[in-house]
Amino acid sequence: MKPMRIFLVGAAGLAALCASAQAQTYYGGYNLGPDYGAMVQQQLQQMQRQDMQMQSTAGQIARQAEERNRAAETQKLHELRRAEQMRGQAQQGYMDSLQRNNSEFGVVLGGGNTWIAPNGAPVALQHTQPGVPTADPSTGATHAMDAMGRHHALTPYGTWVPMQMAR
Repeated sequence: MKPMRIFLVGAAGLAALCASAQAQTYYGGYNLGPDYGAMVQQQLQQMQRQDMQMQSTAGQIARQAEERNRAAETQKLHELRRAEQMRGQAQQGYMDSLQRNNSEFGVVLGGGNTWIAPNGAPVALQHTQPGVPTADPSTGATHAMDAMGRHHALTPYGTWVPMQMAR
């Protein structure tokens, strides 16, 4: 086993010598010292590897930031569309309310008010004398106004049911 050990030690020494020889400058068999050009070349290669790693990392960070920005833009666009939809609904509600108010104003100008019948339907009633029943020509229903100005509807059973004023 001694010859094998000697061989391994010799091989390791030779490998170390070759490795160190790469960074040495020889001329005419003389060792002139370190090969600074080779050292600079090694450092440049190492710096290039580090630069490539940093570029790769920076590229990943940039892609992640772009994905976050894109997701945020999409979310804000959805919020904008929802706000626009809500604004449209509000405008439509305003227009509907304006139409109802204008209709009621026309009824009031004609001397009446809109009341809610017992079945939930709006009914435009003329101002009448308190206690005097009046038949509605459009529906045939009989209504009467009490002394407080509240209207009542006559049911088919002969009872008077109070009506609510429309708002």
